[in-house]
Amino acid sequence: KVAPLHVIPPKISASLSLDPAAVSAAAAASEERRGTGFLTAAEVRAVLMDYVETRGLVDPGDGGAVILDPHLTDVCYRPTKKERAAAVANGKTPRIPARVSRKELLDVFLTRTEDAHALVRTPGNVVLSLRRGTPPPVAIEVKKRNNKKFVTFVRGLEEYRIDAVGFAADAAKRFACAATAAAEGEAGEGRPALRKGCAEVMLQGNLADEVKALLTGDVTIS
Repeated sequence: KVAPLHVIPPKISASLSLDPAAVSAAAAASEERRGTGFLTAAEVRAVLMDYVETRGLVDPGDGGAVILDPHLTDVCYRPTKKERAAAVANGKTPRIPARVSRKELLDVFLTRTEDAHALVRTPGNVVLSLRRGTPPPVAIEVKKRNNKKFVTFVRGLEEYRIDAVGFAADAAKRFACAATAAAEGEAGEGRPALRKGCAEVMLQGNLADEVKALLTGDVTIS
């Protein structure tokens, strides 16, 4: 399974003088993440709130609000050239608030981080790999055959180190359906050719929702 992660860019870390140990995930429980800079959303929140509280930016009249200082304003709310141009084109002035809720600040700050993700083996939530960017998609496609029966095709499992043959066998048991796995050069009639090292699983029935739930169940990492 995949767990979403975040990386705080060096420019932001330097601008806010953030704690290098916290930014690098030095205290992560899992050895695989420790010191890598791959942070969970909760860890990003802790880093951000430490900055807010250390600098006395919590609104005295409302503990759930933050008074922005120039550095936070620059990082989170200073519009880019593209945003300014779009605002001018629409006859609007970019919004630069002086005070925001903690939740809004975190939501905006997360958009300023770099996307990353961990490939996690369950059960046990063991981190297999850490990668920058968004996770590659698994293609789930449902086709209707001439006999009016549905077939579900699944591609891209190899990106997550999932053995197609094993997945087909597991799905057949879980969903009580016929399931097969085709490797490179074995794609069925009318199916796009498979790239080298890729495979496709075919399941009898319309099982798109079931397959998605199986692949994206809740997962947490330490």
